[in-house]
Amino acid sequence: MVGLPGELSNMTPPTVCLLVLTVGQVAAVVLARPWMQRWLSRPRPWTAVVTVGSAAMTIHLWHLSVLVGPWSSTLLMVPVDPLQDTFCVAAGLLLVRRAVRAGPGPGRLGTCS
Repeated sequence: MVGLPGELSNMTPPTVCLLVLTVGQVAAVVLARPWMQRWLSRPRPWTAVVTVGSAAMTIHLWHLSVLVGPWSSTLLMVPVDPLQDTFCVAAGLLLVRRAVRAGPGPGRLGTCS
């Protein structure tokens, strides 16, 4: 279900395959809703969901920084190979560390402020 540049995409125009995939995913979510509500009514799973959810946007934005950083360094002609494993792992670990430090503190889980 991924389109590549220069090739015909199966999402433009939408095909029957894409429609079937959408209907199947919506049906799976609707069928799983009662089970998920019962499971999330317990304190431990709900705490895990709130903890991950409170940091989700931070993690998303930091992972974008990890992707844009090496790419922009090639535009600036900085001698860094963006595909080198060591560089990507080190940059990812540093950004995750910063995201964890900048995340919500204790007592703020599940609150909107």
